[in-house]
Amino acid sequence: MENYFPAIVERDLFEHVASRAQAIAPRGRNASAEPKSIFAGLLRCAHCGGTVTRMSKGDDNVYLICSRANRKLGCKYQAVRYEDAERALLENATAVMQEAPRGQETVNIEQEITNLDRAVNAIEIETRDLAYELILEKSHAVRLALREKERELEETREHLRSLRARETP
Repeated sequence: MENYFPAIVERDLFEHVASRAQAIAPRGRNASAEPKSIFAGLLRCAHCGGTVTRMSKGDDNVYLICSRANRKLGCKYQAVRYEDAERALLENATAVMQEAPRGQETVNIEQEITNLDRAVNAIEIETRDLAYELILEKSHAVRLALREKERELEETREHLRSLRARETP
């Protein structure tokens, strides 16, 4: 029932995620079976970007492996113990959820990145102008203004780097 409970995510975000979930829905003879991995359909190989599969090698020997590497299709074979990956996710789930950009926050981050890009360009121009003026005038006041502008430029670049690190791909 629509609007029965208050929405916790924006409608367009919900529809985007729902369409992605349908696009990668399980197929084949095991499509109706419950996944054995909390990572099912979520992980990508850090080396090739391919899918990661759960591989059981006995009762207590379960690993996450790049499916391309497992089929010897050119990726680096690097098995990770399933229980270690699951424990790491569960221990860090709160932090991951808190740090992940969502909905309008993502739009705001993208807008702030655009604004900071423009600001960096403007500050770079001002810095170059001050450096040129310092060459011509050898003024102590211009030297101080240049140092201040360089500090402002570095702070703005650092803020831009931190926002880009938070941005989702």
